[in-house]
Amino acid sequence: MSTNMTEVPASVIGIDIDGTITLDPDFYSAFTRDCKRSGIIVHIVSARPPESRADTEAELLELEIAYDELHLLPPMEEALTLCPHDEIEWFHRHFWMKIDYSVRKGLSHFIDDNECVLQLFHTYAPEIIVFQAAAYPLLRNLIR
Repeated sequence: MSTNMTEVPASVIGIDIDGTITLDPDFYSAFTRDCKRSGIIVHIVSARPPESRADTEAELLELEIAYDELHLLPPMEEALTLCPHDEIEWFHRHFWMKIDYSVRKGLSHFIDDNECVLQLFHTYAPEIIVFQAAAYPLLRNLIR
């Protein structure tokens, strides 16, 4: 991570659900609402299966998470064929789909609890600033 990571203004942010939003739903509810009020576009990006979309939308509504887009990763079998990086362990190619989505959508920042996901960002999309899910003081500084 860059030493000046909170000095780069957030414009389009990605946030994981399980282990991130679910780690502290009250914080992420307030954080996402503050992001939206500040003009930051919020993408929720999860490895949950696409068939869980309705349940996931209901859960995010119940948790009062404000967001612009919800993206659920394709199934593992599809991720294995879509990921062009043979050097990535087969299981982690599914996680790489978060990086692929983030680059395609122009995300400036991403928040995740999984160290493997964060490392994949560092390797394959170093231009996207990443944060650990519980980095609350640093995350608060993203909102200007």
